[in-house]
Amino acid sequence: KIDNDRLVSLASSLEENEKVEVAKCHLQGKIVYIEMTLVDSTSKDNAKEIANSTLSEFSEEEINFYDFEYLLKWKANEEDEDSTDTVIGGTKHPYVDSITWTRN
Repeated sequence: KIDNDRLVSLASSLEENEKVEVAKCHLQGKIVYIEMTLVDSTSKDNAKEIANSTLSEFSEEEINFYDFEYLLKWKANEEDEDSTDTVIGGTKHPYVDSITWTRN
């Protein structure tokens, strides 16, 4: 089982990245949830790279056992009334080699 302290440490290390405002990680059953709120200037490709990098924090055995669920969020620009929050979801199943993104 993945220790909660490891997930807290992962969230802290993600927040050290200047492109990540807030990061949260938790384990529920067989699913590792990783949620990041990113600064406005972070591109979707950069955000996906940051998410992909989290997999290196887990052993191959863990990657082949757990599902990983990602939620990448950007807050709406307060100065632009037409701006809305942006959310991209991603999933990494044990039998798939990479994260599958729901919205590009």
